[in-house]
Amino acid sequence: MEHRKVFAGLIVVLVLGVFLRTYNLGWETYSYSEVEIKQAADDYAKGNFIHSYYIFDTPPLPKYIFAAAVVLQDSEVSLRLVSVLFGMMTVIAVFFLAKKLYGGKVALLAATITAFSTVHVQLSRYVQQETMLSFFYVMVVYFLWEATNENRKYTFLYLGIFLGLALATKFISVIVVVCIIVYCIYRKQIKFSIRPNFSLGVSNWIIKSFVVMLIVFCALWPFGFSTLKTDVAISVDFVSEVRTQQVSANVPIMALSFARRIFTSIGAEYTNPLLLSIPVVNYLVIYLIKETIFIIPLLLFGMYFILKKPSKQDIFVLVFISVFLIMLSFHKTNINYRHMTGLVPFFSIIASRWIQNIKPDWQKAAMVLVATVFFVYAFFSGPSYALHYNPIKDVLGIPDTDSKMSEGMSQAIGYIEANCTSTYAGPYYRFMAEQYYHSFVDVNAQCVIKGDIQNSYEGGNVSDYLKGKNCQIDTTVYRDAIKILDIYKC
Repeated sequence: MEHRKVFAGLIVVLVLGVFLRTYNLGWETYSYSEVEIKQAADDYAKGNFIHSYYIFDTPPLPKYIFAAAVVLQDSEVSLRLVSVLFGMMTVIAVFFLAKKLYGGKVALLAATITAFSTVHVQLSRYVQQETMLSFFYVMVVYFLWEATNENRKYTFLYLGIFLGLALATKFISVIVVVCIIVYCIYRKQIKFSIRPNFSLGVSNWIIKSFVVMLIVFCALWPFGFSTLKTDVAISVDFVSEVRTQQVSANVPIMALSFARRIFTSIGAEYTNPLLLSIPVVNYLVIYLIKETIFIIPLLLFGMYFILKKPSKQDIFVLVFISVFLIMLSFHKTNINYRHMTGLVPFFSIIASRWIQNIKPDWQKAAMVLVATVFFVYAFFSGPSYALHYNPIKDVLGIPDTDSKMSEGMSQAIGYIEANCTSTYAGPYYRFMAEQYYHSFVDVNAQCVIKGDIQNSYEGGNVSDYLKGKNCQIDTTVYRDAIKILDIYKC
C-alpha cells in the first residue's frame, strides 16, 4: 500500500513538473546562448557537420538532438521541449537513485525538490545542455553505486555509456570522471603505492567503463578526427631574452575543441566579490541565491542527520558533491548558476535525507508542505526565471551572474518593427534580434537599442554611437519592474 502511495505521489509531481516547464514555453525569443545552439543545430539539420558554427567549442550530441527538433518543427517551443524532456527524465532518474540509496519517501521528496527547483525549471525552459547533463550525471551515479556496492554483471557497460554521453554533451563533464576516480580510491577499487616499489591496481570494471566511455564519445563524434591547419606562436621568457617558436600542424578538431574549452576556462580571471573568489564557496553561494530560499533549511536539516549518523550512502553522495564543487572551482571564466544544474538532483537528495528521521505521523504532512511551498515559489518566479534571485543576493551583495537571457526582447522587437525603419544595436542585442528583425544598419539608424546589462556583454560601442547624434529615449522596456533596455529615436 505504501509503495502505491509513493508512486501515486510521483505521478502528481511529474505532472506538476511538466506544467512548470511547459507553461507559456514560447513566451520569449531565443536568448543569446540559445541562438548559438540554434545556429549549430540548423547546420547539423542541413548535414553540415565539418564546418558547422561553434564546432570548435562544444561536443556534438546536443546539436544532433536539437537538429532533430529543428527538422520536426523549427520553433522556440520545439527546441525548448528537448530540455523539458531531459529535465523530467532527471526527475524520474533521481527518484530511482534516491530510492535505491534511501527508500521510497526520501526518493519522492528528492524528486519533488528537483521537479520544483527554480534553477532546474529555468534551465529546462531554454535551449541549453544543462538538463541533459543533469540526467546523465544521475545515471552515472546510479550505475557507479551499483558497480561499487552491488557488483552487477553489466554495470560497467551502462556506466561507460552514460559517461560517454555526458562527455559528448559538454566537456565540463570531465569533472564526473574525476569524481568517479576519487570515490574509487576511497573504496579501494583503485590502489597505488610508491614503497618499496611503485604499484598501481585498478579494478577491471573501471578500465572497461572508461574504454566504453571513449568508444561512445568517439562514435558520436567521428568527424572530430578531421584536422585543421593550425599555426601557433609560442613565446618563452628565457633569462634576459624572449625565445619564440613557431609551430604549424594539422590538429584534430576534437583536440582543438577540448583545449579551447578546458584551458581558457581555467586560465581566465575575473574581478568578483570576495565570496565569488573563494573556491567551492563561490558556486555554492551562486546556487543558494538563485534557488528557492527554503532549500537552505532543508539542506541544514539533511546535513544534521547525516552528521549525526552517517551511512555509506551519505558518504557516496557527499564525495560526489564535494569533488564536483572543488573541480568546478577551476572554471573561472564565468561563475554561473547554470553550471550547478547538474548538482541540483544531489542537493535535492541531501535536502530530503531528514524525512525518514522524523516521526512517521509527520512525514506525509511535511512532504506535502515542502512540495506546496516549492511549487508555489517556482510558479511565481516564472516565466522570468532569469530575473529571479532570492533576498540573500542583495544581503551578500552578489551581482547577477548571467545576462538577462532574452527578457524583454519580444517587446523590443515588436516596438522597432512598428516604429523604426532602421535600427542600430550592439553585438549582444543585435545577435539575438537578427533572428526576427532584419533592418539593422551600422550608420544613420533611425532607432538605437541601448541595453541595461553588464558592459562585459554590451560593450561601449552603443554609447559611442549615440555621441554627437540627436537621439532621445523613445521608450524603455521593463520586465517585472526591472529595467531591461532603452530604445532611442534619432
